[in-house]
Amino acid sequence: MTEAAGPFRCTAFGLTVDSDWPLTGTAQNASTPREDSRPALPLTRVRRLPASAINAAWSANAEPILEHRETTGEVSFTVERSAEHYRFWVQGFGRYLVSTDGGLVACEAGAAAREQHERFVLAHALPVAAVLRGYEVLHAGAVSGDGGAAAFAGPSGTGKTRMATRLVARGAGFLTDDVLAVQPAGDHVLVHPGPAFMAIRHDDAAMLAEVGGRLGRQVGATDKVHVSVDSRAEPSALRVIYHLRWGDTFEITPLDRADFNRILALSFVPYLTPPERLMRHLAIAQLVSSGVAQFHLQTPGAELTEDMLEALESHLHGAGV
Repeated sequence: MTEAAGPFRCTAFGLTVDSDWPLTGTAQNASTPREDSRPALPLTRVRRLPASAINAAWSANAEPILEHRETTGEVSFTVERSAEHYRFWVQGFGRYLVSTDGGLVACEAGAAAREQHERFVLAHALPVAAVLRGYEVLHAGAVSGDGGAAAFAGPSGTGKTRMATRLVARGAGFLTDDVLAVQPAGDHVLVHPGPAFMAIRHDDAAMLAEVGGRLGRQVGATDKVHVSVDSRAEPSALRVIYHLRWGDTFEITPLDRADFNRILALSFVPYLTPPERLMRHLAIAQLVSSGVAQFHLQTPGAELTEDMLEALESHLHGAGV
């Protein structure tokens, strides 16, 4: 089957994304209208490049930034910076480039399956591009309602995606399942939707059938199940952050807004540390501290009963979402 010709376009993480292949959430030859009355969003192009072009970029001198090793000692992820690109290698996913101005994301054509390329581009490379384009990105899932957005923060495995999927299936607007792009907007924090894409743990994928298609449809899999989400939200003001933890009971308890460290710790791709990025992150922490309610949301493990979800929805409404 011949793949349709591009370009394929969408908005994600505050960017206009122009891809030469049909990433989940993009539309062929689609226009990307301005969000509300704000200026046009920065453009980032997503391209598949031949191995020769990737090799040429890899041959340039570069500064090692990050090397992740598994418990076995095997290297599984590297990040380097040359004069023109950030270079990424991921075991089983291949090689990727993000230009230092955030205007280009490239993957090595044929080096991995389509699902691997899509997962890395949507979940990691585009958030890197968003940082380089002037946004801050937080490690959080988020949904929205009529009054604004709610974010769910916590380390990997604490249930950010699970929380978002359950709420979206019950009628909330989907913003993102793992990476939240934000920017200061006057006296509040504006959040931008990620792509219409969600990566769900395989042991939670049965939920797709349980909610009867209200979340979206499966479009592939890597180490997680890929879902194309139908209920994508618009940019909105951040009203509340729930910091997730597991415990014996379901509880929502208020937190002191003035704790900067809690927000600073949410930085996604923390290996990107130019001074302007650090200043943006501090500005976001200040705005959150002064204007965004924060709570601990404790659940008994991964369990989310109907009563718990109804209680959370009631709390969301009370927080202005």
